[in-house]
Amino acid sequence: MKLRFWGVRGSCPVARPHVRLFGGNTACVQITSGGHQLIIDAGTGIRRLGEELVQSANGGQNHLSLLISHHHWDHIQGFPHFTPANDERFTIHLYSLRRPDTGLRELLSGQQELPFSSIPLDSLRSRLEFSELEDNELLEVGPFKVRNYRLNHPGITCGYRVEADGGVVAYICDVAPSRDLLLAEGLPDRRESFWLRELYENQLKLASQADLVIYDTFFTPEWYYQRKHWGHSTVEDGVEVCRYASARHLFMFHHNPERTDQELACLVLRHQRELQSEDFRLHVAREGDVYQVESGEVRLCE
Repeated sequence: MKLRFWGVRGSCPVARPHVRLFGGNTACVQITSGGHQLIIDAGTGIRRLGEELVQSANGGQNHLSLLISHHHWDHIQGFPHFTPANDERFTIHLYSLRRPDTGLRELLSGQQELPFSSIPLDSLRSRLEFSELEDNELLEVGPFKVRNYRLNHPGITCGYRVEADGGVVAYICDVAPSRDLLLAEGLPDRRESFWLRELYENQLKLASQADLVIYDTFFTPEWYYQRKHWGHSTVEDGVEVCRYASARHLFMFHHNPERTDQELACLVLRHQRELQSEDFRLHVAREGDVYQVESGEVRLCE
């Protein structure tokens, strides 16, 4: 399978010189295998992906699967500008973790009501299908086997584990460390220590022997202790998870909008030096980069 980063920034998109190298669009990742399209999250990066999909579409019905990790705006704000959604040649099946109150259709429809958007969701010309997933549910889409697990982040959030072509990709974003503050909502009534332990185990399940782990590295340790209630992690947290899970490649993702290209480059270089003796490699997710993930190998495509 091939993986392409279309949006790598967190919280809000950035259009300033300091993000030219790694990109300023919010979260969107595309995974392809055998002509099948799997998209994770609909941040602003999904707009350019949509333009490419429309240009390459055939005259028949084109099928897309879109996984939403959670409903915070930086993960859905690109959907009103996703061109295939307003093209009758496309069928788009959207998935998200089940919520006890409002479903995915209602949430996406809310951001496209007429005061906020010129095209309401119900007026889009594509065929939209919605599915609400249970925690730890196995989903089979074309060649992809997908499993979701709850994460420690404000609201109801999950990560995704995608398997195809002998490779495994783990998407763990957004996530806070499960050591001192429970942020996930809507959990059954158990002790906080129980859920912190369970949610950390979920990270390990997602990343277990994964070839490529996409991880929320929004904070430095100093930023984390100032704003731990925001629900994000550090490079150090991602390294710890990959060590315990025996993962192979860790990609820093959900970059802080204030973090410059130079800061990102220096940060990854420093950690790469520290990890020279480790069995996994550290990278920075960069908008536009494409990776081949197959049979235990991860390779940057030129």
